Amino acid sequence: MGNSPEHRLPFRRHKPEDRTKFIVYTLWMSGFSAGMIGKMIATRPKVVLGIAQKCPWGKTRAAMTLAERQEALDELRMIRVDETGEALDGFLLRDEAFVARPLGGRQTLTGQSDNGVGEENEPTPNQSA
Repeated sequence: MGNSPEHRLPFRRHKPEDRTKFIVYTLWMSGFSAGMIGKMIATRPKVVLGIAQKCPWGKTRAAMTLAERQEALDELRMIRVDETGEALDGFLLRDEAFVARPLGGRQTLTGQSDNGVGEENEPTPNQSA
């Protein structure tokens, strides 16, 4: 009875809300790690990476230049607030989150850090860099 197909709950994948996707896209393009973003939105880094892999820019973050990531962040900033004045992120993100930062060593394609800052030294999304 307990293992029959009729008594099993259907498996449903949880689809992230637009708010969550917006926050992940913004912080990911800004240069934050999946772990840091996961802490901010209270989810696992694996979930963050799943969302980030579906970014609409057609390239991986590591393959994008700093200027390309800043362009993506500018697009995100433009769609942040709707006609009614509501922000997709609920105004959770500060302006500093919309600035592309150089990626750390493990975040790049070559594994070389271009600024000497690793994931351990990242500022939090709500504090100034």
